[in-house]
Amino acid sequence: MSKIYSLILSFCISQILVAQCPVINGAMVNSCAPSGGTAEGNNEFIYFTTGASGAISLYKFSYGSNTPPATNSPTGILAGTHAAAKTGTGTIVIQNGCTLHEVTSPSTVIPASSSVVFIPYNFDQQYDMSALCKNGDLYVVYIDITAASDSKWSNNGTLANAATTLRYLQLEYNGNTCTSGIRSYDGDLWANPGNTPEADGNSLAWDASGNTQYVNNGCSIIVTPVKLISFNAIQKGKDVTVTWKTANEINAKQFEVEWSADGTNFKNISTMNAAGTSDVSKEYSFSDKNITTGNNFYRLKTIDADGKFTYSPIVKVNFSGSSLVKIYPQITSGNLTLELNANEQGVTTALIFDHTGRLLSTKQIPVVSGYNKVQLTVNNLPAGGYILKLVNVNDINITRFSKL
Repeated sequence: MSKIYSLILSFCISQILVAQCPVINGAMVNSCAPSGGTAEGNNEFIYFTTGASGAISLYKFSYGSNTPPATNSPTGILAGTHAAAKTGTGTIVIQNGCTLHEVTSPSTVIPASSSVVFIPYNFDQQYDMSALCKNGDLYVVYIDITAASDSKWSNNGTLANAATTLRYLQLEYNGNTCTSGIRSYDGDLWANPGNTPEADGNSLAWDASGNTQYVNNGCSIIVTPVKLISFNAIQKGKDVTVTWKTANEINAKQFEVEWSADGTNFKNISTMNAAGTSDVSKEYSFSDKNITTGNNFYRLKTIDADGKFTYSPIVKVNFSGSSLVKIYPQITSGNLTLELNANEQGVTTALIFDHTGRLLSTKQIPVVSGYNKVQLTVNNLPAGGYILKLVNVNDINITRFSKL
């Protein structure tokens, strides 16, 4: 009985420690140096969400090339025990009704589930951190990096801008190393078009599942990606309903629903305006009435006001039509071959639409009961993507093809 009690007690203690662990949400990896200066490291920072309520002195951030970085030769350390008054010329701007708490004392208590920034106390960049606000508050902790015995940070840069191997970030709380919350990134993977590993403004964000997002919104306005709670596609009759839900939106411009037949080559089939800036959950939906027999892959492209974008995970819907057997080639320069089954002799109507849904042509195709193989000429169509809808008395089938 004593062994069982000890096991239960040990489990409960471990669960409490995990609940107290903070969660790293993001980091400014390649900040802008002041005009005429080189000390960009002063402007690097990390932001996280607290677990338990406690003094800021209980938090310690470690960074390095090894894992876990806290105990394996950390390259950089920002310790809450060295919270101090700001000495640099930098400023933090907060908008949208959020309250900024500037933390300069290690004894300052931070509430549970709060958004916190650790930044060198001599930073000199102008930051708008409105997007990091949580529950109406943001706690910015200024860390003395100059002579602290257990804080080490290079003012020329600590977080690797172009790391070719993984780098690791870790937060400790009250001596607990919180190994379950270690974050990692590869500096070669900044994915925004036109950016390079050395681009000023390269930053990181992690979603609720721990997936790394490589972001660049410049050096002054800190924007977090739209937090996507869910993205689904469900067949309803002969349509597919695509739905998604966001937790919040900052600087979001629009959403694009993209479709693919193979899960690799996607095309935009719907564009919808985003809420812009919102700290409440939003729900969206789109009905695809032109689904293809077989696999239909969907993903969501979220576009910010500055043109930056991110993709959702891909979801698949398999639609089993009854009459269409095959259409080929899906990329043609002249004719399409249709193989289909008909329940009875009659006529199948072939309708061709462009990607906007505009009807371009209608053709009546005589069919016999059973298997049919017919040719459909599309020579008169300009190059582009099209939707083919086949309609008979018993069935409707929709597929897509491209004309060279």
